Amino acid sequence: MPITAILCPACGEQPLNHFESSSCPLSPSERGWYDWIVMHELNDKLHCDGTLTPTRLLTCPRMVLLCDYLPYTLNVAFHNSPAVGTKIHEATSRSALRLKGRLFGLDFEGECDNHVETPTGWWIDDTKSHSDYRMSRVTKEGVSPELEVQLNIYRLLFEQMGLGTISRLTASHFSPYFGFRVVEVPIMDEDWIGQVRPLGNPFTVKQLAGFYQNGLAALADPQYVTQSYEGHAYRIASAIPKVGAEMLKTKEGSWMCNHCEVRGLCDSL
Repeated sequence: MPITAILCPACGEQPLNHFESSSCPLSPSERGWYDWIVMHELNDKLHCDGTLTPTRLLTCPRMVLLCDYLPYTLNVAFHNSPAVGTKIHEATSRSALRLKGRLFGLDFEGECDNHVETPTGWWIDDTKSHSDYRMSRVTKEGVSPELEVQLNIYRLLFEQMGLGTISRLTASHFSPYFGFRVVEVPIMDEDWIGQVRPLGNPFTVKQLAGFYQNGLAALADPQYVTQSYEGHAYRIASAIPKVGAEMLKTKEGSWMCNHCEVRGLCDSL
């Protein structure tokens, strides 16, 4: 990701090494945490360069490609929850596996937390961390459509790689107070996955994949490398609508747009 600066909660926009300096008024613990977030994002070799993962498919494709191909300022406060999730993934993964394959006419990559062989086939389990409040909601709501899609894409990629047949999918939900709650995830084929409408938006997974196809095709134009960053932005915007504006809508508007690091650029296009 072309991150060129960071947004410090106390100091505003700053250079990438800002949290290494004691001149920042944040506590050493805060600076250490945010510095880890910055380094993690800078060294992420999976979620970049237009690479599609199950979770990226389920979010706003316009945001993903603008962040992948244009310089932007990393708002570290937006990454607290994902960073906690990453740390818990690191602690709970015992048999993580990088997966590759092709779905909806697009190349996919992903990494499941755990895969285990059983007498009836392979079992994929993925850890999901939550606040205690959110965990209480998860207990009542059951398996989300987004989780069903994510784990079934892992299943299809696993089987495309010829590693075996998946007979069981589970999500191990975790929060500090409640601990773990393991839920079964139904097996879905590609057509069924394609009909899901994630995060409350009017677009199906298959339509989201189509937006990615359009955006990546526009960026693959031979003239792309000769254009300015402004040209890149307009190329992405012309191929993909503001999908995020229809996701996770609240009284304050779209949660997705309100937590988007390239919202100013997106709104100007």
